[in-house]
Amino acid sequence: MLGLDPALAGATGYGVVESDGRRCRMVRLGALRPARPATAAERKRANADASDVASRANAGANRVAARAGAGGVAAGADGAAQRATGASSVAAGVNDQLCRIHQLVCDLIDEFAPHSVAVESVFTALNRKTALRLAEVRGVVLLAAAQKGVPVRSYSPREIKAHVSGYGNAGKEQMQQMVRALLGLVEIPEPADAADALAVALCHIQAAQAEARLAAGFALARRGERGGKLAARQVSGRAAHTANVASGRAANVAAGPAVAAQSPARATRARASAASEPAPQATPRPLPAIPVSR
Repeated sequence: MLGLDPALAGATGYGVVESDGRRCRMVRLGALRPARPATAAERKRANADASDVASRANAGANRVAARAGAGGVAAGADGAAQRATGASSVAAGVNDQLCRIHQLVCDLIDEFAPHSVAVESVFTALNRKTALRLAEVRGVVLLAAAQKGVPVRSYSPREIKAHVSGYGNAGKEQMQQMVRALLGLVEIPEPADAADALAVALCHIQAAQAEARLAAGFALARRGERGGKLAARQVSGRAAHTANVASGRAANVAAGPAVAAQSPARATRARASAASEPAPQATPRPLPAIPVSR
């Protein structure tokens, strides 16, 4: 089971948990942090490149302004070039982080071959900008799982807390202690993003076990219902047979006096018919031949 705690601005936690139905064991945990901030030399080089781009844009804008006779166009072009440069750098950083998250999920699925992937869903109380960023990360995770053919389940933070700690409003420290206890760890898993990912994986394992027990209960109830119907049919058949036997006996008992009254006349007629019939004559048996000696 692969659990993920997606984040774009912060670290994206991941955790791999193995379960045999009774115990859970941690296999891997970690967090993918955003790319490190640029050093002073890198920022200086980037600023030089941006200045070069801006100077070229200004030169082009000045030529356009000289032809059009509008000197204010150059200043506007300068600001637009700087804003475009900053926006492009931010977009490049976001795209790079999304690519890294996609590659991470693909590598984890290839290495551990999980049965499913569990992801924390977007918290609806967050502001719109943060929700959109988390949605982008979730989209990347769903894409990677779909490409590998692994099903994905999403759980809200309240569901995760309820499954792991038994309380939907549990704090972060309580959740970390429960994760440590359920996995049999000596220390609290670090970093915190990885612990959250382990909690997501444990939530999915417990939810899947609960669904399996519920399905087994329904199947047993259906079998019991079919068995009850069969037993009811057998009981009704036995009852009908007993009623038929009882009705036959009652009919015989009711017809008993009439049969008893008719029995002397039947006996007299039987004796008369026997007397009228001629007695059978015995057939003489032939004597065996005796051989005569000469």
